[in-house]
Amino acid sequence: MSSNSNRTAVDVLGFLACATMLSAAYFFGVRTWMEGTERSEHLLNETNAIKVQLEQESEEIGHASTSLQRIEGQLRAEGVSLDDATAITNRLISLGTIAESAGVVIETLTPRPLEKAAAFDRQPIAFKCSGDFAACLQILSELRQADRTIACRSVSFQRANANSTIVMNLDLVWFVRAGSSDD
Repeated sequence: MSSNSNRTAVDVLGFLACATMLSAAYFFGVRTWMEGTERSEHLLNETNAIKVQLEQESEEIGHASTSLQRIEGQLRAEGVSLDDATAITNRLISLGTIAESAGVVIETLTPRPLEKAAAFDRQPIAFKCSGDFAACLQILSELRQADRTIACRSVSFQRANANSTIVMNLDLVWFVRAGSSDD
């Protein structure tokens, strides 16, 4: 009987040794491999999501860049140094010439401080003139046709007297390339 009990003890010990080795193999090998596979799939999903987001943002940047190029092309803003009095003086003379051809009388034509911006600097110009209503409308049209780098921010009309004379106040802005003035 003792050989039977020894044999049973050896069988039990063998079974326990096999169970311990299988548990260790699972714990250190299979489980770690499965966790690594799950982590790898998670990282792959995150990477794909970031890739899709990057592609969308790249497309949006491309659209914005195209729009900016189109705007710059339409404005055709010139690179001028506004510290050079000649540039602003020439612009004011051209505005005066347009006003004269439209048949209005210039009351004030005053440049205001330069407004710095990223793509284009803006040179505001206060422009006040008087004339009949048709002449005032004509100057608005001629300003737009003569120079696309000048825009009208606001316009207001006031009756000057009992006859048909109207006073028109324009808040103009002249777009010039950013950084073109020497500070």
